[in-house]
Order: sequence, then structure tokens, then C-alpha cells
Amino acid sequence: MLSLERLVKLHRTKEMAIAGVSTGLVLLAGQPETAFFAVCLGVSYYLFRALQLRAMRRAVGFLVSSAIGLLIAAPLLLPFVELEANGHHLHPAGGEMGLLSIPSPFHALGLMAPAFYEFPQGFFFLEEGATNRGGQYLFSIFPYNGYWDFLGGYTGAIVLFLALSGVLLSIKNRSRLWPLCLFTFLFGLSIVLKNFGFRPFVWLGYLPLFDQAWSQRWAGPVWVFAFAVSAGAGLEVLKERFSAEARKGWADRALLAATAAAVSGLLLLLSYVPLLEFFGALSSGFGGESVIEGKRVLIEDGFDILLPLLLVGFALLAVILDRPGGRRGSLALLALLFIEQWWAIPRGYAADWTLYKLIPLATGLAAVISLFFGRYRAAIACTLAFAISFALVDSYSQKGFPERYDPFTKAPYVRFLEENAGEGRVVGGHGMLFPNFSSALGIQDVRYINSLSIAWFQAFKDNYLQREEERNNSLWFTGRKAGEIRNGLLAGKNIERDFVQNLRGFSLLGVRYIVMPPGVEFNSSQSFGLEFPIVYSGADASIFENPYALPRAFVARGVIEARSFESAQEIVHAGDFDIRNNAVIEGAVPAGVEPIAPGAYNDSVRISAYRTNSVEIDASLESDGLLVLTDVFYPGWKAYVDGAGAEVYRVDGLVRGVFLKKGSHRVEFVYRPFSFMAGAALFVIGVVAVLVLLVKRRN
Repeated sequence: MLSLERLVKLHRTKEMAIAGVSTGLVLLAGQPETAFFAVCLGVSYYLFRALQLRAMRRAVGFLVSSAIGLLIAAPLLLPFVELEANGHHLHPAGGEMGLLSIPSPFHALGLMAPAFYEFPQGFFFLEEGATNRGGQYLFSIFPYNGYWDFLGGYTGAIVLFLALSGVLLSIKNRSRLWPLCLFTFLFGLSIVLKNFGFRPFVWLGYLPLFDQAWSQRWAGPVWVFAFAVSAGAGLEVLKERFSAEARKGWADRALLAATAAAVSGLLLLLSYVPLLEFFGALSSGFGGESVIEGKRVLIEDGFDILLPLLLVGFALLAVILDRPGGRRGSLALLALLFIEQWWAIPRGYAADWTLYKLIPLATGLAAVISLFFGRYRAAIACTLAFAISFALVDSYSQKGFPERYDPFTKAPYVRFLEENAGEGRVVGGHGMLFPNFSSALGIQDVRYINSLSIAWFQAFKDNYLQREEERNNSLWFTGRKAGEIRNGLLAGKNIERDFVQNLRGFSLLGVRYIVMPPGVEFNSSQSFGLEFPIVYSGADASIFENPYALPRAFVARGVIEARSFESAQEIVHAGDFDIRNNAVIEGAVPAGVEPIAPGAYNDSVRISAYRTNSVEIDASLESDGLLVLTDVFYPGWKAYVDGAGAEVYRVDGLVRGVFLKKGSHRVEFVYRPFSFMAGAALFVIGVVAVLVLLVKRRN
């Protein structure tokens, strides 16, 4: 926003270059929906300022900077567009994602009093299971964060007080900051109202790109930033009006008091029912609890609601009672902001222990009062008391967040896998070895937790590995499946049976080991007479071996043609199709390759090097055949046979393959996507454009 402000006011080539680089960095930041809303904020701000300053003739500079930003971000944007075109996701164009809204407007209480929603909600998102020895275990199966999955962020009450005060006072007194105060406040408010389903704001969800963005969660950083900027500008407006040498006007004081009353009234309105429960609990001697809209209302929640009201009152007094020309009111406001945000930070305490936070709170408020009255030594002493008391409360709490766990910590069963798995892949069941931990530990796993997945692998997973009845769970391939709710818990389905029934799919991908909780019996009546030897049994896990797993690279000779990856996958899983000796490709067999009947051949295939973007294979064939590497096919993979380029085929509707002649060969698969190479070239053009604009400015 700063670069766009300078661009619209100065319109120099230097500002074009800086704004272009800033735009590119925003797009490169990563999360696409957040970056999209950040760009919307920048574009809207530029148009607002250009109209206000009557500078629309300078829009060429804005277009230049936007083009530079796209060029700089091209190495990420083009591969992302390619993945979306070839992928599966839950945000289709023209869908209802942009129209989703938060169920109840009363959940907006979390925006002003976030500590009210500190304790986790949604306890039914747990899976229950039992071992054959009678042991029970529970674990979370979703990254469920209660209402924070929908609220996306919070501001607190003081930020809203400062932002709204800045808007009203800057417009009334024609402050130079009124455009910044007004625009950022309205932008943040518009997104929040859209998230809660208020018309006409929710209609934004019908627009292109907006219809694919889940604003409830991913627009959070943007609207929180907008309110924060508005509050910061509002603080400057208050300093101009109430810390100046001139006498304070009663109209400004009344307007400020009305703003504080409005913010407090909104907070009281949103917390009306919880406060009734709180005062009812006080009258009953702190006995019992109730549930409102799925959220347990605890005694401690009353303080979480009353504290923002108290702090808004302190903030009002700090501004109105500050002497002319003084800075103590501004310092007190900043200290109050710190206290409010500190109170909202969860520490993992037990519910009853949170009351001990009142001790550092009292010392913090004492520091604010001392600071306002110029008692700096007392303020320093109270600040030290705040830090010490908070440290003591935190260290002596019965519960709390554990020390950050090192994901690279290796349990004994992980060491077993490292020593024995080799090129074989691994899967886990019932919450064992989640895919993110597999990645951290360097274990090759077929499962994933993604926002986008490759379309043909997603189809293979849904039809031949693990199907989820709920579409929203389709991108969670973790080795557990959601079932029906029983006694408040989500009962999982039989993972062992699913693996056996989809054995052909897992075996094709080279899944050699199955990791289960200790005591789980994999071989039972549900294994349909198949035997999976147990190769590891310990207190941490049980590991079973899949003797039917294919090697990661092999040679197939029976080749069948198919029209699409869907039909290829159907052929592979129809009847008694031999996945070891036969393969299905899309299109025609290349000229010069004669079909060869499957049989016993003394071939030698060895993966000599396996890296992120390249795989080297040494192969020796007794006759012509199709070398199959059971890694997912994707545009951008190139194959070189003895240094010469070769066509990469999608085999069995899923993996990669290349045809080889009889004899010994060195085969190399290299990932060199055109999308990234083109993006890199555009990035260079963007950097050159930036340098040209900077040099032109210097000249």
C-alpha cells in the first residue's frame, strides 16, 4: 500500500518499479487466496486514491507496475495454473465456495473478544478405536480449530475503537488521513460482512475468482491488516486532535465518547447470552456450565468479555484526559493494545487456571495508569511485575502447550523402516505415521494432505485406494476414514479391510509396509485368506509386510491401449489383470515396437539415483519392453535413454513409463516443466524492466 500511495502521488518510474516488485512479492508469498485478497486490497486502494486525487490519467504507471508484478511472480503463477488445470480441488469456478458464510452473526464476538473462543471446540472430530487386547485410543483426524476455521482472525475492541474514531474525527475535521482511515476501515468491514453472509457484500462471491476463494479463513490476514492500518491512522488523528497545544473541543470529546459507547454496545449485543450465563453462574456459586451454539460457556469466559469493555473505557479516558501537548495518552493507548492482544493469546491452560491471568493483568493495568500520570519508575516496576507474574503463572500451570516437538524425532519403528524399506513405500493406518511426518522423516508414502492433488492420482485414490463419502474430505488421504458419529466421537471405518480390498492399487504403487498401532491384528477373517507377515512388533507400532508389492521399477511386455486415464485405470482393475507383466498406455504403441507376450524374462532393473527432480535407472532387458517407474505421471517429466530423448507415457492411467529396446540402458527421468522455464524467463524480463525503470529515473 505504501508503494501504491507513492505511485499514485508521484508517478515516477522509480515508484513504478518499487510497486511492481511489491506486487510480485505479494503474489509469491504462497497461499493463493490470501495473495488474491491482498492484491484486491492494493488495486482497490489505488483506484480509490486515483479517483480522489483525480489522477486516473496516471493509470498507465499502475498497469506497468502490475505487469512487472505478474512477471516477477511468473515462476510460481504458471506452474500453479498448470496444476489447477491438471488437478483436483474443492474450489471450482462457478461453485459456491465464495458464497459460504459463518452460520451465526453472534460468532462475531470472537473478533472483539477472541479469548472467549480460546478453548478447542468440536470434540466429535476424534476417531475412536480399540486394539484386539482391549486398549482404546483417541486422536484428532482433522486440523479442526473450532470457530477459528471460519473467523480467520480477530482485532480486539481497542483496534475497532481507534479505527472508527479515526474515521469519524478525520472526516469531521478534514484531516489529511481521512482517505486512509476511511478506505481501510470500509475494506475490512466489507470482507467481514461478506464472511457473515450480509447482502450485498456476500454477492462478491458470484464474481470470477471470488467464487473460488474461501474468504472466511484465507482473507483473515487481509481484513485484519486493513483494520490495523485504519487503527494506526486513527491513533495519529487522535494525537492531532487531543495532544495538540490547542484546547480540546467538546464536540470531539462527545464524538469520541459516542464511538466508545458504540463499540461497547456492539460487544454487549454480541455477548448478551454468554453474559447472562456468566452472571447466572455467579449467582449459583460458580456451579455448572451451559452450551450456546455448540460452544461451552465457562465461568472464565465472563472475564474474556468484560475485559475488552474495561480496556475501551481506559482507552477513552486516556485520550480525553491527556493534557494538551502531552504524549502520555498515546503511550497509554499502545500499552492497552498490548495488554488486550496478550490476553487473547492462548497458552493451553486448563480452564480454571486461566483465572490466574488476572494477576499479571492487574499489574499491567497498574503500569498503564502509572505511565499515564508520568510515574515512569512505577510504570517500569509494574511492567517488571507483569513479566514476572506472567512467567510464574505460565511455568506453574498444570497444563500448557508442550515444548515444540521435533518432527525429525525417530521412533524405533521409523528406524526399522529406514533400514528395511529400501525403495518400497509405506502407509499407516488409524493415525499412525501421518503423511506430513512421513515427509519430515524422509519415508516414501503414497498418502497426502493437500489443497490440490493431481487429477489422475486423485481418481486412482478415490476408486482404488480409499474413497471418502464426504467430498470435502477427499484431499485428506491419511490412512483413516470418517464414519458415523457415536457418543460424540467420529467412529472410524475398517482400514485393514479397505487395504485388502484395494490391494492391487497399493501393490502397484510399491507399498511394502503397513504401519498400525501396537496390538492391531491385520491378519483376520477380513483378509480374505491373504497373509501379511508381521515384521515389527513393539510398544510404538506394529508393522506388516505386503508380499504382493511390486518393485518401484520393472519391465512390462504385455501392452494394452486405452483412450483416457479413466479407462486405463478401469482396465488395470478389471478381472485378473496381471499388473506385474502387463501395462496400459494412452494412445498407440510407438512405431517399431512389437507386442511381446508376457513371460519369464531375466531382466535387471535397478534405481541407481533417486532425487526430487530426477531419477536414474540402470536396466538390462532380454527383449524389448516397457520400463515402468511407479511414480506419478505429470507434464514436465522428460526421459533420456542413453542420453537421447524419449517419450514418457502415462502407464496404467497413473505412473510413468518409457519403451526400451533389448540390451543395457541408462534411463534418466528429469523434471523440467515448461511452465516453470517460461516463468523463469518472464521473471528475468521483469527484473530487467525494474532495472531499466530505476536507471531511467537516475538519468
